[in-house]
Amino acid sequence: MSNAYGVWRAAALTIIFGAVLFVAFGSYAQFANDGFGMSLLPDSRTSSYVVHDLEAGSAAARAGIHVGDRVEPAKHDMLSRATVAYPPPGAKVEVLVDGTRRVTLVETKSEPAHPIVSFMLVRLCFLAIAALLAWRRPDDASTRMLVWFLFSIGLGIALNNHEFGSALASMIVLQLGSVFLLLFSFGAGARFAATFPEGAATGAPRVLAALATIVTTLAIAIVAASVLGIAPASLRQVAAGVVYLGFLASLLLLVAILVERYLNTRAEDRRRRQWIFLILGLGLAGPGIDLAVQVFASYNRTIDEYASLSLTIIPFGLAYVILRHRVIDVGFVLNRAAVYGLMSIVIVGIFVVVETLLAKYVESTNHVTSTALQLAVALALGFSIRAIHTRVDRFVDTVLFRERHQAESAIRAFAHDAAYVTDAGVLGERCIEIAVRYGGTPDAGIWQRSASGEYLPVESTFSASAAVSENDPAVVAMRARRVVVDLADCRTTLPGALAFPMVVRGELLGMLVCGPKAQGGEAYAPDERDALEAMAMAVGHAYDALEVRELRRRLEAAEGRFATVEAAGLS
Repeated sequence: MSNAYGVWRAAALTIIFGAVLFVAFGSYAQFANDGFGMSLLPDSRTSSYVVHDLEAGSAAARAGIHVGDRVEPAKHDMLSRATVAYPPPGAKVEVLVDGTRRVTLVETKSEPAHPIVSFMLVRLCFLAIAALLAWRRPDDASTRMLVWFLFSIGLGIALNNHEFGSALASMIVLQLGSVFLLLFSFGAGARFAATFPEGAATGAPRVLAALATIVTTLAIAIVAASVLGIAPASLRQVAAGVVYLGFLASLLLLVAILVERYLNTRAEDRRRRQWIFLILGLGLAGPGIDLAVQVFASYNRTIDEYASLSLTIIPFGLAYVILRHRVIDVGFVLNRAAVYGLMSIVIVGIFVVVETLLAKYVESTNHVTSTALQLAVALALGFSIRAIHTRVDRFVDTVLFRERHQAESAIRAFAHDAAYVTDAGVLGERCIEIAVRYGGTPDAGIWQRSASGEYLPVESTFSASAAVSENDPAVVAMRARRVVVDLADCRTTLPGALAFPMVVRGELLGMLVCGPKAQGGEAYAPDERDALEAMAMAVGHAYDALEVRELRRRLEAAEGRFATVEAAGLS
């Protein structure tokens, strides 16, 4: 129940991110410079374009061109065709309208002052996640495919002709480069889906991934031959349709691999694949719908413009599950305190910006009012900062760290209660139960020091639990430095992943050992480690208190027996 809740909560968060960006993306049509104010579609039967939409007052509208007209350059060279489709400001070209009427088009629209900032931000998100994975996991084959997938989409989406200096460069990059990158990304995505998380593909996923690679390679070759003018005329006429089919086929193959791998994966890897399936499925839904409409119906401008919005889910979703759920281990974890601090800074920053804007607005009319307003906002911020932090803390716990925070609270609660347990056996059993239930590990154990100096397992769920020498490297590190030991980094006979010391009066009384996390190699978060360390220390002190109590009971019993013997002798 909790796993499903976490998955759908992540889905809701990523959809919200996409919805927030939707409005910003809506401005794309206002900034993008269609050919002389025309929205053009290639005519598959000829080398001309069909006017699909027309901007009022544009160069094309002033020349008497209408929606539905066929437009082609008077000179059939690559530069003229590029200028018709991607005219930079000041471009001039002569075209034929419906094959008969000659008109000269002059592009007067200037480049926008703020070109597609929202698309640039999304592109940077793709590239940032790709860079993180390439930096932290360069040796993992499946992760490298994911890097290429993210890198290609990050470079290929949302390109517009204002980003290039000439019409020819725009045509080559937009018609060849972007198509190449997006097709390549689908091929890389298919290979990632087939090899994640094992690093190698076998069986049906391997065949499907190879087929996706072949499809994307053929589509890239066809579009390159068409754009560069080296393909026969018959091939150029069907190139657009072939490319659309290539996109759709590779996307369907990618989805088929995701489904097959999810259904036939090992139980311990299923949740990791569940996250990947959800994020990639949601992210690629928009392009899939757009391609299906264009292949089986007709071009729809609105769908085409907004279909790529769903791609924004991919970088945000991957960042979320990589940093929080460790779907791919990059050596980082999302720390609750860091998120809390960052959100607090953002909210305080908003207050500062509002105060500055209000002050500047009022300052132009009345200096006294401006000063009073600044003081009022400062006082409001000062008095409300505690309430802001409380609400931010509640938001962070509820939305991002609800399950983890509840588990951490349960561990710390038992650390407080341990001192009141009066039976050593019950204390050990409950400690192991809490570690397994809330620490996310299937195995845990407690080792205690014996009279001989060895550390013996007193409670353990590990299949192999043996005595550990006091000279064991992990034991020495805990005795000398009182540190939590990562057992994978030292040659120790202790099983598991982490050993938490039980230090009492400067001596290592024992240790709590926890196995690897149950969720496919997920690392322990700093908050979890701190809570488990606190519980281990509390349980160690509780064991010591019980030992002292038992010694006192024995001493009192011995004193009682001595008093009885002494009284009998005197009588």
